[in-house]
Amino acid sequence: MCANPTQMLGSKSRRAALLALLACLALARPAPANAYSSLAGSCDHAGVVHGMDRIAPQPGTGGYTLKLGHPGVNVPGATVPVALSGDEPHKGFLVYAVLEDDAPSSAGRVEKEITVGSWDDAAMPDGAQTHPQCAHAATHDAFHNAGIVTDLLPFVVPEDLRKGARVTFKVTVVRDYETWFAFDAGFVVGAPEGAGDPDVAFAAPVAESGAETATKAKPRAPGLGKAVEGGWRAPGQTTTKTKAPAAVLGGGGRKAAAGAAADARARRRRDAGENPAVTTGAPETNAFGSSAKNSVSLPDPLADPSAAKRRRRAARLAHGAAMALAWLFFAPAGALVARHGKASRTWFSTHQAFGTTVAVLTVVSAYFITSTRGFSTPWGKHGKTGGAVLVLTSIQALGGRYRKRFPRSRWSKWHRSVGVAAVCLGAYNCLAGAAMLEWMEVGYGSALVAARFAAAAWAVAAAALEVRRRNAGAARKRGRTA
Repeated sequence: MCANPTQMLGSKSRRAALLALLACLALARPAPANAYSSLAGSCDHAGVVHGMDRIAPQPGTGGYTLKLGHPGVNVPGATVPVALSGDEPHKGFLVYAVLEDDAPSSAGRVEKEITVGSWDDAAMPDGAQTHPQCAHAATHDAFHNAGIVTDLLPFVVPEDLRKGARVTFKVTVVRDYETWFAFDAGFVVGAPEGAGDPDVAFAAPVAESGAETATKAKPRAPGLGKAVEGGWRAPGQTTTKTKAPAAVLGGGGRKAAAGAAADARARRRRDAGENPAVTTGAPETNAFGSSAKNSVSLPDPLADPSAAKRRRRAARLAHGAAMALAWLFFAPAGALVARHGKASRTWFSTHQAFGTTVAVLTVVSAYFITSTRGFSTPWGKHGKTGGAVLVLTSIQALGGRYRKRFPRSRWSKWHRSVGVAAVCLGAYNCLAGAAMLEWMEVGYGSALVAARFAAAAWAVAAAALEVRRRNAGAARKRGRTA
């Protein structure tokens, strides 16, 4: 019995519409704000997005508090400590102050908040920095990833605050990948609460002898993040370890500051009861040129952070390029060859070669990025989707290798189904990765556009070839029944 051509056309239209719908769902992704390990990716309060998901903040403060040290906001121009702390360590944060005025404007609406104050960048503690894109905000740096319980930030009170004004600190704190909080802490200028808490204070300077001293405190050493930006490099794993880094920051004062910072860290570790590794052999020198009998090995977290950032960046770019090549070229090309290229004698060898290339690129690239970022790092939607793609790819590779052990008709059905799912999921994850690359890297603003164009081109080509295939099949059937 001959099939109705109208029904066949309707079926083709429905399938084409389904393909177009899937393509639209994969391509229509907004680009929200982001946050990642080296700093807050957004200058906005509560602007946290990890991966492709916008995870809502948890209710409340999560046990985190922001306290203002003495003399608070009551003394213009003073540098006061701002303590962000909690019951559990946090891995990231963004803090800035705004001047809130509840008086309505002439139009009857409350004016937009105005950021006030600044941060003493030279006095920032390890793990904190002034945000490079918004100088009014303090944020974390790469040293903060291990988690810190308390950040003591040096806030510079603005000079032009009037009595009665309310200074509100906007706080965003990230405990882990999926848990973060956003809250405010306000202080009224001239009020008792505006004077701050006398118990919140910067750490007292440590005397060379270890005892208290009444002499003038030495200039505070810069944070590790700023030392790295200034040129400091930690000793390599194969080089001799010293109490202080031997590299020069670019001047006598900066050299001495870096040495003092390293010596202070070594003292803190000894005071905490830790047993730092001691090197043996020839006498070694510290940053001041003197010998050090008991040289302390710097722990891995203090290894050159700029090199670690470069490695992560190179890994992201290499991973993205490999996956784009695999899932936006070889995978759809191999699928279309198997579906529409069987008239060629080399279709099977081409399909097999493309499939093998996809499997190798996927496995190697997934292992490379995972080993670089750390196997214990929490996974977002992009990583979880990538894991699913890896599983489907493994099934396809094993199925192709042992295809002769299964009934041909049954094997063909599940091989085709798993292949279609893998191609669609892989292309979608490439779009997600391209969006993340745009947020995290400078100079890759067109990555998502290029990925969308490639995915759309393959979708259109697949739809056109499928329509052509079905039209040819319908023509053959009409010829046989004529």
